[in-house]
Amino acid sequence: MSEHYIDFDLFAFPDSHSGAQFVVGEGRSGILVLHTAADALSENQSLLENVFKAVQLAPASAQLFVLDVDQVSSVSAVALARHLGANTVYGFGVDWPRVGIRAQLPPYQFVRLGELTFFHAHAIDTIRKDREAKKNEKAGTLWNAMKARYL
Repeated sequence: MSEHYIDFDLFAFPDSHSGAQFVVGEGRSGILVLHTAADALSENQSLLENVFKAVQLAPASAQLFVLDVDQVSSVSAVALARHLGANTVYGFGVDWPRVGIRAQLPPYQFVRLGELTFFHAHAIDTIRKDREAKKNEKAGTLWNAMKARYL
């Protein structure tokens, strides 16, 4: 008998609707925004809404699906996007492997993986605090990417 075996990681695959009950917004534009609990503060929500308003995706509650990933124990970004009918997934401060994405996503670039487009950025809270400290590098990079995509 051989002692060879296949060594690989197993990952739980959540249901396609896992996390859907925590999603807010109508998502008319087909955009799913994933963020962390730190971004739930009203100042951070205001910045997020202003970013999308600047590219004519307002009001955010009508244009976006938004999920605080800290509210769910397990979620697949791909399965949830399919369930919601979203075609673009923004991750603000999201640990991608936690939501089932094992690819290395470059920051502030739109990357197409299969049928979805992904965008990786710092947490909204981090961007807001940098702006308050007069450091606009992250906010400027975010704005340039959004402007190139939508305007």
